Amino acid sequence: MNAVAAMHIDFQPDDQCAGLFHVLLTSLAADIFMSLNKTHLCAATLSRYSVSIVSSFRDAWFQEDCKMGLWSFAKSVGAKVFGGSDAHAATPEELKKEAEKHGLDMSGVEVHVDGDKVTLSGKSLSTEQSEKIALAIGNTTGVASVDNKLAAASATPESKTYTVVSGDTLWKIAEHNYGHGNGGKYPVIFEANKPMLSHPDKIYPGQVLRIPPLQASA
Repeated sequence: MNAVAAMHIDFQPDDQCAGLFHVLLTSLAADIFMSLNKTHLCAATLSRYSVSIVSSFRDAWFQEDCKMGLWSFAKSVGAKVFGGSDAHAATPEELKKEAEKHGLDMSGVEVHVDGDKVTLSGKSLSTEQSEKIALAIGNTTGVASVDNKLAAASATPESKTYTVVSGDTLWKIAEHNYGHGNGGKYPVIFEANKPMLSHPDKIYPGQVLRIPPLQASA
């Protein structure tokens, strides 16, 4: 087996987009290997460099394009909504009520439920509003993912998500996402998740938070 064939990229395609991207990665890995081979590095080194470069490219491209709008949640935790269970999400009507309970405008939003997957379509006032709707619905029992297809009337830079683990504080989460020494930026995260968060200390393991870019939150 040659070094190209022996290369392993830790990547499991889970949808059509992922499958197509996996084909591109395989081709890219081979091209990189052949280019680096001209430097006469050993096979093991060539394989390691090729996989490292391709994996970095994969992480940047795939996260921004293929997964845009699809957020994952821990369906066994979160707010209990009538009709929801560990096996499936609540009805669209009940999930809408849950979002409206937080003061979010659902007048232009359509909610579709398929087992533990929720799809949002229609229009929202802003990117922030769209993301908060996804969080309010996603952080309920029975929801494993929210595919957010809402069109925002006022588009701003999108947030990334963070899933709370045991021992986390908003300070620690700010340090993790904004870099060492930026724990004091935790109010940015708190404000970004209101009114779902009523106090900086009231977070729980498995809860998904939105982490807005600092420059868009100053």
